[in-house]
Amino acid sequence: MRVMLDVFSGRPNPTWQVPPALAQHFRQLMSRQGGPASATPMPALGYRGLLVGTGPEDADAPAAFYVGVPPVATVETSEELVSARRARLPDEEREAVLALLESARPIVARTVIDEAARCVELRGDGVAPRASRSAALRASGAEAATAAEQPEVGPPCEPILAAYSPWFWNTASVRLRNNCYNYASNYVSNFVAQPGRRVGRQYDQFSCEAVARAAIADGFRANCDGPARLAALAVWPGHDFHWYRSHGAFWGHKLGIYSARNVDNQGRVIAGALTPATCDRGPYTQFCSYLFVPPGVEVL
Repeated sequence: MRVMLDVFSGRPNPTWQVPPALAQHFRQLMSRQGGPASATPMPALGYRGLLVGTGPEDADAPAAFYVGVPPVATVETSEELVSARRARLPDEEREAVLALLESARPIVARTVIDEAARCVELRGDGVAPRASRSAALRASGAEAATAAEQPEVGPPCEPILAAYSPWFWNTASVRLRNNCYNYASNYVSNFVAQPGRRVGRQYDQFSCEAVARAAIADGFRANCDGPARLAALAVWPGHDFHWYRSHGAFWGHKLGIYSARNVDNQGRVIAGALTPATCDRGPYTQFCSYLFVPPGVEVL
């Protein structure tokens, strides 16, 4: 049994092989609730669920299925997102998911596992307190940001405002092989693009400076002096990066190998005073900067 923790937006998600004894324990727990429910990833930055891949010994189970997320029909509005976060997991599933997360500790950073476990344990107990989200934003300096802090876009800058096309990015063949960096650059590489990789200058740490420097090596620019798309960068310090792209009236972004959206972790459209700097970004607590993407930039 192999498991993927769906948690990152920029870098590939961690995967690991579950020890046989734990895999058997997981099967027993899930069988008590009648097998795995049909669930889709939570549409948010940060923890979205565990994707379990089965083997020949799981003849009656799907080849792969998500656990650790409620089987909610739709999660499009802010009210539906709050409802999904409050949906309680069956006790057996909660125990099984926490056990799978514990088995990943030898290969996945402790803070990443702890963030996922916190999200699982909060199911049925409400969303994370607003105070804790505000504290995280204050720590990153983002709470004081306003729409006026977006870069001035005027002559000689010529903004490129590509159409918002989630239907294209959410097609399975595109969605599963492209991430937030592909979305920000509007370039489909089908290779989960990493800043700097195309030119052999990939980032060496998950910090604002390192990721932005790698993107600039790919062709992103700190200033606009002609036709360009407007992108924004945030990081989960030490663990991952996330990019946004402006569509003029609002911002769009892609949740790793999951969906492209124009809302934040509270289901609010990222528009007006709500910007990549001020929206709810989950664990991506550090807002970095705005960068410009000229035509012809390719990422890998």
